[in-house]
Amino acid sequence: MFSVPTDKDYEIVHSVLKRIGISSLASKIASSLSGGQLQLAFIARALASEPQLLIMDEPESHLDFKNQYTMLSLIRNIVDESNLACIMNTHYPDHALQISDKTLMLKPNNYILGTTKNTVTENNLNDFFDVHTKIIVGKEDNKSYSGFIVLGTKE
Repeated sequence: MFSVPTDKDYEIVHSVLKRIGISSLASKIASSLSGGQLQLAFIARALASEPQLLIMDEPESHLDFKNQYTMLSLIRNIVDESNLACIMNTHYPDHALQISDKTLMLKPNNYILGTTKNTVTENNLNDFFDVHTKIIVGKEDNKSYSGFIVLGTKE
């Protein structure tokens, strides 16, 4: 509780900052950071403790379109490279399609849990969000990408 950071602690912190790409922020005061920078700093702080599990509440919220993609890619890469488990809450089902292996969808008195491919389906999106959706799958450089469009509400 009253310990002083060791040289190893500083090495870990600098390694995490470099890995996330925010080494230039190391000497900045948190209140001077942008929202996206602050979210990256929070992730770095969590990773510096060398966890086995990350629990994240909407890490992509309040970010513009490009930075949402950057954040999701970073999370997926960190999880894969570090062999971490990650539980992430999001209000964007297409983000689950992009990076998750398993998905839990919740609504009052109902839930579904399974592989993302079998959980984030047009029928489940329609049922859980009261919208008509169409899942779109595309390929680029021999890699598949999925997303969805909302065609309208059920009302």
